Amino acid sequence: MDLQLNHDQKIYFTIKEGSNYKVIDSYNVHYVIEFEQFKKLTNAIFNADVEFVTINNQILNKRFIYKIEPTEEKTLNQLDELQKKQEEDLLNKYKSGEISKEYYEVTRSQLPQKK
Repeated sequence: MDLQLNHDQKIYFTIKEGSNYKVIDSYNVHYVIEFEQFKKLTNAIFNADVEFVTINNQILNKRFIYKIEPTEEKTLNQLDELQKKQEEDLLNKYKSGEISKEYYEVTRSQLPQKK
């Protein structure tokens, strides 16, 4: 389902359910959020009674939000899930004998480490 944000009949971008959005603040800090959080954020931005919003565990004055745009980037949670899946797949291949212990250890050491 595509929704569109219109202002004076100008289309800024198409909103797609399930998409990720990049929020950029006036300090040029980027936050990647999922569609559900994007909907909550836009409701808060257009609510005159709300002054602060929470984005990825960061409290931000909504006046400092400079830009919101669709992105293909992954959220922190999506990156964590992807890393866990890669580790599980590698371990399963090792356990099933598809790969050697040496290959498993070298490949595992090359996977991105959690911060």
